[in-house]
Amino acid sequence: MKLTHLLGVALMLTLGFATSALATDYQFVSAQKARELIVGNVPLAIVDVQREVSFKKSHIQGAEGTYAYPVVSETDRQKLDGVIKKVKHGKQTVVVVCPVGAGPAKRAVDCMVKAGIDPARLYILEHGQGGWPYKDLLAN
Repeated sequence: MKLTHLLGVALMLTLGFATSALATDYQFVSAQKARELIVGNVPLAIVDVQREVSFKKSHIQGAEGTYAYPVVSETDRQKLDGVIKKVKHGKQTVVVVCPVGAGPAKRAVDCMVKAGIDPARLYILEHGQGGWPYKDLLAN
């Protein structure tokens, strides 16, 4: 009984450390600050993970549509491969856009970090595409 308990505790500790080692401290950027970066011609990659139909309906100018939403399956994650290759060795800030700035964007950031992109370069647009107030910077 004691051995089983000790093994259980050891497993929980191991999983806890593994989870914390993989956890990312997500950085968020407001729509206002993102607008300043875009208008100021700061080197920037905007990675949009919305579904294709949503992206075609509305997206920020210069955003690259990956159609990776909801970034859950391996197929979803593979849709990020092209943009990861483009930004991996660059120095530009990367802003990830999803419909509301939540789980899909975080999962996309996780994929990028796992691929070797410096987390300090990665930001999630607060409130996502749905919270973008600047119609003058929309492509559609």
